[in-house]
Amino acid sequence: MTITCRWADGLGNPKANLLPICQLKRISDLCAALPWTRTTISPHPRNSSAKVWHQPVALSGDEFSNEHLNSLPTYFWLDPICVPLVPSHLRSKAVNAMRDVYALANRVLVLDAELTNRQVAPAPKDVEVREDVQTLITVSSWQRRYWTLQEGLLARRLYFQIGADAYYKVPIDQFLAGKNTNVLEYFFDNQVGYYCDSSDYAVRTTHRSRVRQVTWAFQALKDRDISVTADIPLCLGIVLDFQNVGKIEGAADRAAVFWEQLDQFPAGALFIPGKRFVDMPHLRWALCLEAMNALAYLVSPVLEPAVQGPDGVSLTLYGLVLDPLEARMHVPKAVFGVEIGGMTYFVRQNKMFGGQGWNEPDFIDGVSRAAGTKKRLAVILGLDPPEDGVTCPELMACLGALVVVEDTEANAGLQTSALFVTYLRAVSVIRMGSATDEAPRQPWTDDELKEKAQAPKKAQWTAVRQQWTITSSA
Repeated sequence: MTITCRWADGLGNPKANLLPICQLKRISDLCAALPWTRTTISPHPRNSSAKVWHQPVALSGDEFSNEHLNSLPTYFWLDPICVPLVPSHLRSKAVNAMRDVYALANRVLVLDAELTNRQVAPAPKDVEVREDVQTLITVSSWQRRYWTLQEGLLARRLYFQIGADAYYKVPIDQFLAGKNTNVLEYFFDNQVGYYCDSSDYAVRTTHRSRVRQVTWAFQALKDRDISVTADIPLCLGIVLDFQNVGKIEGAADRAAVFWEQLDQFPAGALFIPGKRFVDMPHLRWALCLEAMNALAYLVSPVLEPAVQGPDGVSLTLYGLVLDPLEARMHVPKAVFGVEIGGMTYFVRQNKMFGGQGWNEPDFIDGVSRAAGTKKRLAVILGLDPPEDGVTCPELMACLGALVVVEDTEANAGLQTSALFVTYLRAVSVIRMGSATDEAPRQPWTDDELKEKAQAPKKAQWTAVRQQWTITSSA
């Protein structure tokens, strides 16, 4: 058995792998009271390579009879005891195994003081939905913690201890199929759960699309708290089944190691404002640790993949490319205009979530090196691609990424299928005269208004589905 709990309820110890004997005895008694699960796991039919997107398979034989199983001692795993604080190599090994600990456990028991200290009345025989139980779980502290997402997600059979009784959490796929009918022992997802509960995340992660899995993992940050920001990349790595989560746990900068291991992700992550690794050429596009909470507010496009490869991060999206810049051009401080087909758009810095401004040396150097050369500035636009793949999206306002198109043979004449670029900043793109221009969420400053009044730079649209590769060059 595996226990999932909140350390704040007295079941944690940040200084040593120790807990009071009375607590361990109480947990042992609770575990012994739960029935064994006579199932094992098999690969999920839509994702046979994964170990946890699974369906249960019944086991038979005398060794799996109720009598035999109930005669066996009950062993349980509890992270304050079983994840060593030192030495570091053993801690990393234990963290790497955490996914299997929850996925392969015969049962997982949730201990939350808000639930264990409550009592619920037995369900009347004519009640088919335990909304009281579902509501208690939905609003519990356990349900609102990000660490518990992976613990509940991976469990084959999840029990919640409420007072003296343990309630089995019916997987939502079984609920939808109508396979559970014992209303006195089970409770079901209902309207409360549909709108408030993230337990159906387990069904979503069975999707074969890696981008969808990553998208839902990011968006789950919105509804759950995490007390230690440095644990965000670690939790994400466990949920997303990274091969070496322990490497993240022991890293000086966990966010950097997380992004290095993430093979693909929704392209919208490139446009979220926030502090980035501007001093790390291969991760200039990636959000730093203190800005990773912003991933919960993932912007469009969320289902277009950005794929990491040997050459950098590749994606296919609409954009615009400026004409070559003058040799001694003025480096904009916060905004500049571009003109395309008689229409003017403003490219504006976006400093939300601690994002670096345009007055930073790396930005000034990047723009200055492009001036007077064959390099060009460009903006990758955060717009969902058109369904027909041909019609240019209507642009009033969107987020984007300001990049420098490299002067390489691959970009000769901008007529090739892929543009190799260096990432500069996440930006906002606003059409002149639009509602966002007239009444922006962040009012235009006096300096920005002066820069808006300057002559716009000429630009051209890219192909509707332009291929971009964000390189690791400095």
